[in-house]
Amino acid sequence: MVQKYALTSENPGREIDDREQQARAAARAVFETLTNKWTLPVLEACGDGCLRFTALHRALDGVSHKMLTQTLRSMERDGLVDRHDYRTANPRVEYSLSTAGRDLLRTVYSLCGWSRRHLDELMEGT
Repeated sequence: MVQKYALTSENPGREIDDREQQARAAARAVFETLTNKWTLPVLEACGDGCLRFTALHRALDGVSHKMLTQTLRSMERDGLVDRHDYRTANPRVEYSLSTAGRDLLRTVYSLCGWSRRHLDELMEGT
């Protein structure tokens, strides 16, 4: 039997505890962040280690400073990236994936592998 994970509606006759409600809310927030055009490219760019803002900006062709800042703040809020401020005279801030971010990146790569394995089936519907 396949277990379904409803993100927005409750299963009839089943009490949902606070922990599960929190998990669903967190999943919805991360899914919302992932729908941003720049989140996946930032996730992948940060996958190799710590990057300063300017290096990250150069790595992402076409992103504005404002959009990159908003994306990083959203990802930091959702626990996907860690922001390291070295508090030096010359501002030095680096971004890296958190443990959750690294795990999410592996999940995204796994989903990409799944899509390659099922490409013919997925293309039938288009």
